[in-house]
Amino acid sequence: MRIMRTFWHAAWWAACIALAACGGGDGRGEDAIATPEPSSRCEGCQRGRLTGTVSIGLPLAGAQVVVRDAAGGQAAGATDDAGRYDIDVSALEGTLVVQALGSAGGQAQLLHGTALRSEVGVAVVNVTPLTEMVLAQALGGHPADLLQAGRAEFLRIDGGLPEAHRRVAQAVGGVLEAAGVPAGADLRTSPMERLPALARALALLDVARAEGGHAVRHLAMAPGDALALRFAGAGEPATLPPPGPGLFTVLDAARSALPGLQQRLDALAALYATGVPPASALEDFVAPSLHHAGLDAQGFLAQVLRRQDAVARGGFSLQGVRFDELRLRGVGDGGQRLYVSWRVVPRPPHAPYDETMWFSQADGRWRMLGDGLAARVRVRNAALLGPRARSEGAVRSLAGVACHEAAGGVAGAARERCSIEGGLGDVPAGGWLDLGEVGDPRFGVRTLYWSDAASPLQRLADHRQRSRLLGEPSAQVVNHLLFELDALQVDPRAVRAVVTGPGLPATGLALYPPKHEAASLPFAHWTLDPEGLQDWHAVRLPDAGPPGSGAPYRFLLLDAAGAAVQAVEASLPSAPLDEASLFAQRDRLFAQWDLAAQPLAQPTLARLLASDSAEGDALAVSQPWRAPAGHGVRSLHVDLEWHRAALPPDAAPRQTLRQRWAVDGGDRLLQAALPAREGHRTVWLNVVLSAGDALGNRYLHHVSPDNPH
Repeated sequence: MRIMRTFWHAAWWAACIALAACGGGDGRGEDAIATPEPSSRCEGCQRGRLTGTVSIGLPLAGAQVVVRDAAGGQAAGATDDAGRYDIDVSALEGTLVVQALGSAGGQAQLLHGTALRSEVGVAVVNVTPLTEMVLAQALGGHPADLLQAGRAEFLRIDGGLPEAHRRVAQAVGGVLEAAGVPAGADLRTSPMERLPALARALALLDVARAEGGHAVRHLAMAPGDALALRFAGAGEPATLPPPGPGLFTVLDAARSALPGLQQRLDALAALYATGVPPASALEDFVAPSLHHAGLDAQGFLAQVLRRQDAVARGGFSLQGVRFDELRLRGVGDGGQRLYVSWRVVPRPPHAPYDETMWFSQADGRWRMLGDGLAARVRVRNAALLGPRARSEGAVRSLAGVACHEAAGGVAGAARERCSIEGGLGDVPAGGWLDLGEVGDPRFGVRTLYWSDAASPLQRLADHRQRSRLLGEPSAQVVNHLLFELDALQVDPRAVRAVVTGPGLPATGLALYPPKHEAASLPFAHWTLDPEGLQDWHAVRLPDAGPPGSGAPYRFLLLDAAGAAVQAVEASLPSAPLDEASLFAQRDRLFAQWDLAAQPLAQPTLARLLASDSAEGDALAVSQPWRAPAGHGVRSLHVDLEWHRAALPPDAAPRQTLRQRWAVDGGDRLLQAALPAREGHRTVWLNVVLSAGDALGNRYLHHVSPDNPH
């Protein structure tokens, strides 16, 4: 595992997930030998068209639907307000796989279904969390991951549906029965409008991708008590505990309460119409006992509801916010507490995000109660578009190269550092060319010339003129895992966090809080830097066996004495796309700097170090960029880091200035001017342009002297 020191702040990942499938028989009272016939013929079905409903208990309107066959043929459409899709699939052959990507509770809903060829134009084909699990059982893995990796075996679907359906029906049988779904009903092809009990059962279930299967619970179960439904081959599935007597009455009452909760959130949003309201106006919306992401009620008011970032940090606040997409995730105290996810939509250009917590009702009013966790954490895939280094062999073959063991090497792990002495090859005398350390991610990307001149200004001029770029700019994509521990939403007792999970060292990775600068945080998330100075919280993915959908990661928060505060868990929302595919789709996925034909805008060392003003360097940036072309991928923000230092003999520490801009929409030109500081010169500049998709994957393109365009 290589830890990648990325000198930027972002929220990142790896590419829009491909499309996969789902299917089912029923298994409750049916013949387990053959796939059941469609449960009924659909009204209005037409020859060569596939139709059905995308639902999680409530229909998913506006979901993007793609149908695929085994040969890779595709047909696409979208759902209407009733969650219904109707797509021409006459050009496709054989068993079909359906993918639907929608949103509920502010969270992406990626679901799959499957249709036998005989069902096209004859039966509806539902796409639900139940059909997602059925297809996963039939294929022996998460459909999206398998299809993305080219390992989805369509031939397994037809013969595997009955057993797959039986396993899912057994796991959730108590919920189906309690909801009134009749034994023998086909969960895959029963028209939702004719079987409202199926929608009722779906509304009671909460299904999430997990490592090796799915995590399933009904809404009366605590979020941490979900049943693990493993893929076929892992033994007989366990069974969800049956819903208690009266649960559906409580559930119906809870769902009926959601419009009132929406009105309550609308009233909260109205307070932000013209600015950020005072704490006294917000207190009525927050329960005194709130505990959310490590914050008590007063901390939540200050850090979340009254958050006002400086303009230099993007200027985020909740002014102009709206709240929507409420989704019931749990009930407690007979319906007096509701566990709800919803979407937070800040004013443009800031991106929407999701929130999840308990609400409690008292005096006829709903108040925020929190999630009871010690921090807000996320794990994402992040893809970085950057330079392709020259190969080690090509670097070693440069004229005059000499490599020697690097000082400070770890015993048993020899390291080499390569250089060219001045006067050898084409390196000018009076200094030497540093090629870097073999194995470092920057080896083969660039060289730095270190001058022996007596004058600091001359040394700087030699460094600027004689350093070289070896790599090819923006010529490859590298996958990373991004670990986000929110620096504002964390238990104040925590001083360190250890993250463990797939692809990480057995001892885990340590995260540390950012070092405060004045009254504000320099960046938004905890960092891998023990000093809290560098904004990097990503690791490069292992070369083999990258984690898949639902891969679990555990953030163990520790206090100053090393005692555990709490362990908070997060899972990877999707598997990463391979790096070659990401690069091939870079125009669709990445917001990109458009500097190749504009050398005067490129942040080369020659340009950055060109100033000789006694007042020090100022920084002027004017960089055009292109938005991602892919559907559902949006530009997010730009992060700029400007490093500068005093010339000798001044021993003042290096200074780092950071600035962030939200950039979705508007002009495709970054323009910034940062003032000079007397006696200080530029050392480095890194500017990162971030984009993201509906699944939370991040795509980053950076420019720096290592990657000037």
